[in-house]
Order: sequence, then structure tokens, then C-alpha cells
Amino acid sequence: MNLCKCGCGQEVSKEENIYINHHSSKIFNGMKNKYHSEESKRKMSEKQKGRKHTEETRRKISEKCKGKTLSKETRKKLSEARKGIIFSEEHKKKLSEYRTGKYCGENHPNWKGGISCEPYCIQWSDKEYKYSINERDKTNDKIICLNPCCNRKSNKLCIHHINYDKKDCRPVNLITICSICNTKANSNREWHQAWYSAIIYRRYFSNRRK
Repeated sequence: MNLCKCGCGQEVSKEENIYINHHSSKIFNGMKNKYHSEESKRKMSEKQKGRKHTEETRRKISEKCKGKTLSKETRKKLSEARKGIIFSEEHKKKLSEYRTGKYCGENHPNWKGGISCEPYCIQWSDKEYKYSINERDKTNDKIICLNPCCNRKSNKLCIHHINYDKKDCRPVNLITICSICNTKANSNREWHQAWYSAIIYRRYFSNRRK
């Protein structure tokens, strides 16, 4: 066991992490309504120059940002902040490569052999059939996302194919989730398939074996 660095006498198990967790509220309260001077901003900016994130860090940032929706006010601020920006020729070249196919199709990290172009099953065009899935998945007479880990930031609901096979429209392979959870399900597909399969099983089939 180690003692907290601040001298409070509290024993901590992980010195490098507990120090922050133990005093996070004090640090946060001390920073409220505190603004950095222009000099401090300049120094922080210079310190970050040339710094590159590792592949692991970039992956975590990408996963954390997936499915996030920005408010109209935030989009407006971002738009105004970009006005007057002049991109370098190198940056323009990279944007051009991204838009013209370098990261499209087989070159995209989420490429799955072109399955997104496959046609849906016949039932998918039947609105009543899809509505019946929504009705089946009601919770307390409300149609909501069935993912218990959903952040509830999106009211847009959709029907997700659990095994990612568009031609498999059996009720057991369909689940009602929000658009954000549906987007997140495009990564780490094996885990999401097992996750949503377990939800359907517990919800509709676990009592049948008792």
C-alpha cells in the first residue's frame, strides 16, 4: 500500500491513478470559471506541436466518437471557426485521396467483402412486418432501444440484423435499437452479434425452458 502524495495520510493501492481519483472533485472545483491567459494558451499549443497519437489511442478516440451527434449551436460554431482557413497543398492532397477512393471499398478498414451492397429479404419491404418487430420489442408500452447500455441520446429507432445477414429477416435475428447503437454495431461485429443474440434469448426464450 502507498500513501497519497498530497500528504492527507490516506492509503492508496495505485499511486499514479488514485491520486487523481481521490482529489478529482477538489481539482475540478478549483478550475471552475478559470480561463487560461493568451500566454498559457500559446505555451500549451507549442507543447502539442509535433505530437502524434499512437494507433491504439486513435482507435479509442474513433470508437468514442462513433454515433455522436452535434447540436445545431455546436455545428454553427464549428462552421464559423473554419471560415477563412487555408489548407496546405499536402492537406488538400490527403483530402482528395480520401474522397476519390483511397479509403473506399476494399481499402476501408471496415470492409466486409461488399456485403452492404447485397439486397434485403422480401419481408424487409413490408412495413407491417417491421412494425410488428417494433411492437414485439416494446418496453412498458414504449418502443425504445433494447440495448441496456444505450446512452439514450438518439430518438431515431431502427431494426438491426443481429447476424448482419440482410437476407435473414427471421424475428429471432431482428432487434429494435437506436441509430447510434446501430452505428456502433458496425465495429467489433462478433461481440455485438453475441450481445444482441443474448438479449433476444433472455427476453423471449429463456422462460420457455423452465
